[in-house]
Amino acid sequence: KVLRQMRRINWDDPDLSRYAVKCLTAAWNVRYNSIHCLANLVSGLALYHDEIGIFVVDSVIEDIRLGLEVNLPKFNQRRVSMIKYLGELYNYRMVESSIIFKTLYTLVTYGVSFDPTINTEILDPSDNFFRVRLVCIMLDTCGQYFDRGNTIKKLDCFLVYFQRYYLFKRETAVGDDEAKPSDPVDVEFTFSETISSLRPNFKFLKTYTEAVQAVVKMEQEIRDSLNKTAPGLLSEVRRSVETDEDGLHAIKEDEEDDEGQFRNKISGDDEEEFEGEDEDGEDEREGSRKGGAKGV
Repeated sequence: KVLRQMRRINWDDPDLSRYAVKCLTAAWNVRYNSIHCLANLVSGLALYHDEIGIFVVDSVIEDIRLGLEVNLPKFNQRRVSMIKYLGELYNYRMVESSIIFKTLYTLVTYGVSFDPTINTEILDPSDNFFRVRLVCIMLDTCGQYFDRGNTIKKLDCFLVYFQRYYLFKRETAVGDDEAKPSDPVDVEFTFSETISSLRPNFKFLKTYTEAVQAVVKMEQEIRDSLNKTAPGLLSEVRRSVETDEDGLHAIKEDEEDDEGQFRNKISGDDEEEFEGEDEDGEDEREGSRKGGAKGV
C-alpha cells in the first residue's frame, strides 16, 4: 500500500524526487524496530527506479563516514540508525557484501592508531567504545548471512581484527578508577554475544598482545597461501608500489578499448559496489536473504 503511494510520486520532477530520496535516507526519523520496513520500501521502489536505490545507498554510506569524521555524541543515535539501515539494505539485496565489509573495516581503522604515543583522541578516544557497539549492530543485523562462499572467510578474518581493536581499546582506555575495568560491562557482553552467535567456536583472547600475535599469524597464513596459488604476486605488488607513489598506473587506451566504453559512475563510487553479482563471483541474490517489496 505504501509502495503504491510512493510510486505515484512524480519521480521526473528533480526537486520532488530529491526530497523523496532525502526522506528515504533519513532512517534516524524512523523507529529503530521499523528500519527494516524502510529498507523494504527502498527495495521495492528500486525495482521501478534503479537510481533511487543507488542514491539512497550512496547517501547512507556518506552519512556513516561523516559520523566518523565529526564524532559528536549528539549524533550517536543517528549513527546507530544508519548502521542498522545499511545492514537492512544488505538484507533486502540493495548492497553487496563488499560494501558491508568495507564499512566494517572502516569502523575499526579510520582514525585508529595502535601506537599509544600517537594522539587519536579527536576521531577515536581511547575510552570511547561506541565503534564497538556500531560493529556489533552491523553484525547482528546482517552477519548471519555471511555463511557461504568467500564471505565466511572474510568474516572470520574481520573478527580477528575486530578482537584486536577491542582489546586494544580495553587495555589503553583510562577510566576514573584504575581498579575498575575501563570498558563498560554491557560492551563486553555485547562483544562476546555478537561473535558467539556468529561463530560459536571462536577463540576469545584475553590480552591485546595475544590478539596482535593472532593477526600476525593470520596474515602470514594468507601470504603463504597467496605465494602457493599465485607465485610472485606479492613481490610484483611491492615493486609497483615502490615505483609509483600511489601504487596506481594510468589506464592505457588499448585497455580501455578492450573493456568497452566506460559506464557512468554515480557519486564517485566504484560501480562494482552496485553490480548484481558480488566480487566473489557468487550470486547473493539466490541466497537466504530477504526479498524486496514484501509486506510493504
